[in-house]
Amino acid sequence: MENDHFEALYPDTARAQDIEKLARYIREGASCQLLSLPGVGRGTVLGLLTNNSKIQNKYFGEDAKRLLFVHVDFSEIRNRPLFDVMKILFIRQ
Repeated sequence: MENDHFEALYPDTARAQDIEKLARYIREGASCQLLSLPGVGRGTVLGLLTNNSKIQNKYFGEDAKRLLFVHVDFSEIRNRPLFDVMKILFIRQ
């Protein structure tokens, strides 16, 4: 329910070129990294993949049900013990 507002803000065509490039790697099962300068929209792209089911369905179809996208901002847990980091990772799923 909370993602409905987020999905309403961004159509399934938002950041299409960036998401298509990432989707190509993901569909192949290849690893990839998303690197960019601060402020150019990396967080938006990751937010769209993690929170927008319309975009997930558009780029991954039926495979979207098998995929789990998790976006963790590690700056939130800076200087925390590794045990706390692991708890945060497993609680968010």
